[in-house]
Amino acid sequence: MEIQRTQRIFRRDQRVVDLGCWPGGWLQVAAENVGTGGRVAGVDLAPIDPPLKLENVFAMPGDLADPSVFPALLEFLGRRADVLLCDAAPKLTGVRASDRAREEALLEAVEGALAELLR
Repeated sequence: MEIQRTQRIFRRDQRVVDLGCWPGGWLQVAAENVGTGGRVAGVDLAPIDPPLKLENVFAMPGDLADPSVFPALLEFLGRRADVLLCDAAPKLTGVRASDRAREEALLEAVEGALAELLR
């Protein structure tokens, strides 16, 4: 909410995608700020539990590396997003080389999503 107050990244009626949306805090902040005319869609490996009961929010479990999740997000949004949030992080193992590879794979998945999801 502090970032919204100072940077105004959300505006009424916008479409917002949240990659790595668990536990749902950004979904709630975005939903409040885009209002009932806006829509917010999120995806994460972990489902939002309990589910958010907001009419303008859609959250689904899914892997960012799987491009088949993006059509469901776009269908809910009705068009490409005005804002894309991402604070996704891979599960870390403590093995530097393995963790770095997982981080790079996640960054590549997010980069691939940009052209498809963002206006």
